[in-house]
Amino acid sequence: LGNEEFDEAIEKEMVGKKAGETFTVNTEISEDLSTTNAEDKGVFTITMKKIQEETVPTLDLDYIKEYTDYTSVEDYKKGMKESVIESKKSDCNEQLFMDLLQNVVDDSEFKEDYPQELYDDCESLINESIDSSAEMFGMSREDLLANFYGMTEDDVKNEVLNEMHSRLVVYAIAKKESLFLTDSQYEKFAEEFSEENGYESVEELEEDYGKELIAYEGICENVTSFLFDKAEKTSMSEEEYNSMNAEDGETVEDEDETDTDDAVEIEDADDVDAEDEE
Repeated sequence: LGNEEFDEAIEKEMVGKKAGETFTVNTEISEDLSTTNAEDKGVFTITMKKIQEETVPTLDLDYIKEYTDYTSVEDYKKGMKESVIESKKSDCNEQLFMDLLQNVVDDSEFKEDYPQELYDDCESLINESIDSSAEMFGMSREDLLANFYGMTEDDVKNEVLNEMHSRLVVYAIAKKESLFLTDSQYEKFAEEFSEENGYESVEELEEDYGKELIAYEGICENVTSFLFDKAEKTSMSEEEYNSMNAEDGETVEDEDETDTDDAVEIEDADDVDAEDEE
């Protein structure tokens, strides 16, 4: 409540309600809530399951000693700041590497007689993800695609092709540059991958994902790192960065939290020849 997850009219009616209470709201559906049904009249029946309030503890020495391994508030703040910065850098690098791979895919040419087995694997992976999300939100597949992603089934087919093309590029570059995983490298990557995704063991991870998909993730990591090393990079000022991201509504809010000296723009990766995929 108050985080704009619901429409303003719905939030207004929720104020003052008690746990277990059911009520209805008649309102015009906003575009934020549904692009398909925007401006239609909607009747929302809401049951207040429970009410909880977030209580933020006082950050003092007693809290530090009881809940952390730090010995002072100052050290705790410094450690948290470093942790947040590293996490943000990791997220940015992951997106950067994926964008770089997509650039190579977009600039590549593919044979039409692609491996049917690979296409089927990519189709199954994407459909399972969509169907799982639809089930989680209690929606039909069609409604999820339209309202959450603005997509149709034809768009899904394009996503499948793009996923397959990405894999073809990754495998082609890995073959040319000897970037496939050895057994020991796979074991190390699978261990790290299982920890990052909350699995208690590699065996449990392999049961859900399968060794082939896990190995692909490791190979993809090698390939995107290779592409980044090969790409031509130029420095970018804070003003240029903000201007580039203005259309997406992204700006640098706090100079202390952002090292703009490290900001780079990827211009080219033409050293990689992935035009003729096998």
